[in-house]
Amino acid sequence: MTGSTQLIQFEFIRVSGPDARTFLQGQVTCDTTKITPTQSVLGALCNLKGRVIADFRAAQWGEDILLRVGAGLADPVLAVLKKYAVFSKLTLSKEAELGALGLLVTGEPEGTSLPSAPHAVISLSEDVLAIDSGCGETGTRCIELWGSKTSIQSDAALLATSISTESDKAIPVATVAVARQDEWIRLEILSGVIHITPTLSEEYTPAQLNYDISGVVDFKKGCYTGQEIVARMFYRSTPKKRLYPLSADTQLAPEAEVADSASEEMIKPLIVAGNAMLAQLDIDPASRKLTLAGDPSTELTVKEPVYFAK
Repeated sequence: MTGSTQLIQFEFIRVSGPDARTFLQGQVTCDTTKITPTQSVLGALCNLKGRVIADFRAAQWGEDILLRVGAGLADPVLAVLKKYAVFSKLTLSKEAELGALGLLVTGEPEGTSLPSAPHAVISLSEDVLAIDSGCGETGTRCIELWGSKTSIQSDAALLATSISTESDKAIPVATVAVARQDEWIRLEILSGVIHITPTLSEEYTPAQLNYDISGVVDFKKGCYTGQEIVARMFYRSTPKKRLYPLSADTQLAPEAEVADSASEEMIKPLIVAGNAMLAQLDIDPASRKLTLAGDPSTELTVKEPVYFAK
C-alpha cells in the first residue's frame, strides 16, 4: 500500500446527547434504532416537499452518532436540524478534524480485522471505525475508515500489513489498497450509489435517486420531514425512469452525455467518474441502444445495481 488518499468528498456531523437518536428518528428517512456499534445505516434528510437536502451514512461513535454527508453540506444540514432541535437534549456539531479513507479489499481476510457484510462496522481502535460500504466490483469490497485524519492513515497502513501477513501462503489471502478518490466514486457509481452534492441538494426526490429501493428510505419507520410525499410516491405511483449505472470501454469526459435510441434528446448524467456514469433513463434501458453523445461508436453498457433485484 502506498500513500493514503482521503475521501475529501465527505465531511462529518456529530449528534450527541440523550435525545440524539430519538430526535434524528423524527427527521430523517432511516430507522435510527438500527444503528448499533456493529451496524451503520444509510439515510437522507428531506425538505417539506420531499426533496433530498442531503444523504448520509450514520454510525455509532461511542455514545454519539456520526453522520457522513457530502462536502459542503454539513453546514446546511446543521442549519435545518437545529431549527427542530430547540426542545431536545442534544448537541449538533460539525467535526472538521474527522475524515474518511477508502480501502479496496480483494480476497477474504482471515480473522475479524474487517467487517464482513454490507454496512457492518468494526472498531479498529478507539478513534477509528471500519465500515463495509456495500459497494465494489466482483471480488473487491470497498471499506470506509472513519476517524481523525492522522489516525485513519496509520490504521490503514497497519491493517494492510496485518492482512498481508495473516497467511504464510505464497499468495496472500487478501490484499488491501488505498482507493484514489476518483476510483472510489467510480465503484460507487457502478453499484448504483449517488451522493448529494451542494449542486444536487433539494433538486431530486428519493425515487429519482433510487433511494426508495436502495435502502436509504425505510418505509416501516414513523414520520419524518417530507415523509407523506415520499411514501405517496412510492406506494401510489410507478416511476417511468430510474437511475442506471452505465460504463464504457474508455474513459469518459466530465461533460459526457448519453444518446438513447428511444429519445431524440441527449441525456446529461448526474455524475461521471472514470469509465462510468449515473443517468436517469426510461425503464429497461438494456433493451435499447445507448451510446456516447457525439460518438455513436462508443457504446454504453447498463449495469443494474444489486438492489434492483430485491
